[in-house]
Amino acid sequence: MKCRDRIRKKAMYDAMTPEQRRRWKRKKDPLKQYATNRVARKRHEERYPEKAAARDAVQRAVRAVRVEAHHDQYDRPLDVRWLCGEHHRPPWVPDRG
Repeated sequence: MKCRDRIRKKAMYDAMTPEQRRRWKRKKDPLKQYATNRVARKRHEERYPEKAAARDAVQRAVRAVRVEAHHDQYDRPLDVRWLCGEHHRPPWVPDRG
């Protein structure tokens, strides 16, 4: 039953004009999307507890500062590379300019 519903919805979506698609996406329930994201985040935290702990520790440490932290090792949650999100690119990402 689930596959038939998905096929029907895809056919309906494919038949829409771009403007109809935009309206449909705006109309979708944002609370449902939030609940879905919350479930996905909880599942991710259960699979990778060390990542979740590292991320949460860093978020608590820098709640109001506008920098980005990159973990090289998740078992060392406060040992991070600090990157200015506005002005610097991570050293491991090639320059695209």
